Amino acid sequence: MLDLTDGLYAYSKPGLNTFEREWYHENVISNESLLVEYQQLAQKVAESKGVDVNNIYEKLLTPTDDKAKREEAIEFFGGFFIDVQLIQKKQTDKARNTPNATAEMILRSRLKPDWVAANVDTIAQEYGLTAQDFAPIADLPRYEWLNNEVRAKVIGYLTKMLPPWQLRALCKFVDNELLEGEQPPQLKPANPVLMLGKQQSGLLQPEPEPEKNEKKSSPPTVVASATG
Repeated sequence: MLDLTDGLYAYSKPGLNTFEREWYHENVISNESLLVEYQQLAQKVAESKGVDVNNIYEKLLTPTDDKAKREEAIEFFGGFFIDVQLIQKKQTDKARNTPNATAEMILRSRLKPDWVAANVDTIAQEYGLTAQDFAPIADLPRYEWLNNEVRAKVIGYLTKMLPPWQLRALCKFVDNELLEGEQPPQLKPANPVLMLGKQQSGLLQPEPEPEKNEKKSSPPTVVASATG
C-alpha cells in the first residue's frame, strides 16, 4: 500500500516555508471572509429591527439544526433567514473540507516528481492518474510547486481520490511541520461572538495555565564558609 507521505520533501528540521504558511493561512485557517459576511448581515438585520448590531451577533451564530431553534430563527430573522443559512453552510463546508485542503497544500508543495515517477504505476492503479498526467509538471522548479496552476490541477485530482487514512496521514505531517516537531499546546475554542468585531483569523486560543495555590517557601539561609 502506497503511503504518499513517503514521497514528500522534508527539511532537515520540520517547518512550513513561507509559501506554505501563507497558503495555509488563507485557505484553511482564515475566517475573515466569513466574519465580514456575518458582520454585513448583522448590520442589515439590526437596521431592519432598529436595534444595536451587537444584539444580533449571538442569534446569528446560534446553530439552527433542531426544529425549535430553526422555528425561533425563522421568526427572528424573517426574510433574512435564508441568508443566515447560506453563511452557516459556508462555515460548515469549510470545516468539512479542512482535511482535503490541508492534504492538497502539502502534496502540491512537497510531493517529489522523482518519487512519483518511481511509483507511477501504483499511483495509476490506486488513484487513476498516469505518467501522462504528471509529465507536464515533472520538471518544474521547486519554488513553483505550490502555486503552479497545472500542478495544482493534477494534485487537486489526486487529493480528491485519496481515502481517509491517506488524508489523516498527510494532515498529521502538516501538523508536525506547523509545530516544528514540538508537542502541541492545549487549546480551547475562542468565543466567535467576540471575534466578529476583531477580524481575527484563527478560532483557537491557548489554554491558560491553572493558578497554583502552593505557598512559596522562604529561601534557604546562606551560611558563610569558615574558610571563605
